[in-house]
Amino acid sequence: MVRALNPESSERHRSVPIKDSITSVPGYPNKLVIFKLPASSYWWVRYYADKKIYKRTTKTEVKRDALEAAKRFYDDVNLRMREKGFDGIPAEINVAEVATFARVTRLLMESEKAKVKRNQLSKISYDNMLLRFNKHILPFFSDRDVRSINYRILDEFLQKISQQEEPKLSVSTISAYMGLTRKVLQHAARMNFLDNIPEFPKVGVEDKSRGWFTVSEYKDLVKTAKKLMDKKVEWRMHSSGEGGRLLNRDTTDDCALWCIEHCLGLNCAVDCR
Repeated sequence: MVRALNPESSERHRSVPIKDSITSVPGYPNKLVIFKLPASSYWWVRYYADKKIYKRTTKTEVKRDALEAAKRFYDDVNLRMREKGFDGIPAEINVAEVATFARVTRLLMESEKAKVKRNQLSKISYDNMLLRFNKHILPFFSDRDVRSINYRILDEFLQKISQQEEPKLSVSTISAYMGLTRKVLQHAARMNFLDNIPEFPKVGVEDKSRGWFTVSEYKDLVKTAKKLMDKKVEWRMHSSGEGGRLLNRDTTDDCALWCIEHCLGLNCAVDCR
């Protein structure tokens, strides 16, 4: 049998809203409020409508995010009330629950870890992802509601890591960080925490000009390629700075590569002069 709580019971006090924490949501009816309980560090939302009280935890300690969660809760309750046969909100449904970036990241990494076990992802790739999340991404986004992340916030993150001096991050590394951030938001969308993925600022590309051949060098390349046709050659391969090993290869397979090595003065075992 369920017993009534004594008015002086500390158990009852832990489930009663802290009076000073009760906050109305700007622009919404006064019947919609957020508050805190002695028994929880999270903000809760309460909405009184149609002579009933609807209440849910937001699962966030950030007041700004709790206010946004209360707005979602208000819209959801009103929408359900318009439906025929409305009989309250199922206990397992909580649109007010805030999905933090850190929480979605944990869910993503659990999925990535499963890929490692299935040999779909290398352990090194997994560890690199984890390292980058802990290095810069989570310290910036950790407690943010994924629904609150927009272009402005993403651009702030991009500027922050771009301005880092020690060590200076390359454009490719910055792109990798932004790519992992996008990956988390994509996972949030798959988990129905997000309806749309925000637009991302463009990182750009690093200008690295490549070497080129002069007309004379191209002529030497063609001339050497013709001489090497249908010949067996030895090609020395180096690894980890420990000398090399000789491979017998048919020039018809990699003729261009051997010719380039020869013309550029690299270690080629063929004397085709």
